[in-house]
Amino acid sequence: MSQEQRVDLGKLNALNAFLNENAEIDFREADLRHVPSIDKYEWTGFEDEKETLIKQLRIYQLLLWIVPTDRDDLAKKLLENNIVSLAQIVSVPKEVFIQNNIKLFDDNSVLAEQVYIRATSLRSRIVRLQQNHMQQSEKPVSTTSIASEKLNGFLEKNQEIDFRTADLLHNPTVDQYKWVGFEDEKESLINQLKAYQRMLRVVPSDREDLAKKLVESGIQSSLQITSIPKKAFIQDNLTLFDNDSALAEQVYMRALALRKAVALQYVAYVQQVQPHSRTNRFIG
Repeated sequence: MSQEQRVDLGKLNALNAFLNENAEIDFREADLRHVPSIDKYEWTGFEDEKETLIKQLRIYQLLLWIVPTDRDDLAKKLLENNIVSLAQIVSVPKEVFIQNNIKLFDDNSVLAEQVYIRATSLRSRIVRLQQNHMQQSEKPVSTTSIASEKLNGFLEKNQEIDFRTADLLHNPTVDQYKWVGFEDEKESLINQLKAYQRMLRVVPSDREDLAKKLVESGIQSSLQITSIPKKAFIQDNLTLFDNDSALAEQVYMRALALRKAVALQYVAYVQQVQPHSRTNRFIG
């Protein structure tokens, strides 16, 4: 488990105290997205720990969603034992999870299995939502030689822009680029630039040429790269990497890491924005 995920066990006493002060709040249903909602809780005495407590509350809420409705105590026990994510639970076989954590469930293997199944179901639904979101946002763009020439021409005219970090989502920023001569292709070029940016993030920092080659060949997202096995990706695209299999593997592994990072971010986002009343359709 990463350091970012680990809960400071010394601060869980503050969480328990906060929950006692806010016993009337149903944190299965609580909206932990919006500051106005969060500010309505009783924070007296917890002001200095507010940021940490909000993070712990979001983890606690997630665990509440996978335990029985009358077992808030079990959600706390999982949290206290640093079980803090769905991925962590389902990263091991069910039998291993039950065996390793049976004491947390008071030796009740049926209850442990129930929690594991609910965690698996919820995570699968969230990941599918995340993948659908990524697929919709990573629409393939034209890879014709004409489109490539226009992209190259635009990049040459905007050499001062670092497209690894450029904001391609907001019009005020995009409108500041040099569009003279490309006005009629603006929408198409923005889509190509987004694909180019995705590839810049998986190739070495000095290989912009490789990012262009990948886009021109129709490879335009980390999801697309990692949707096939590593060996098949390397074998099928070796010529793009000038027969350098080590470079091809490096790009694949960077794409895999990026996809996992994006997936975790999206799962975290869904955990924050999906109230429990909407998770029932995830866990059915």
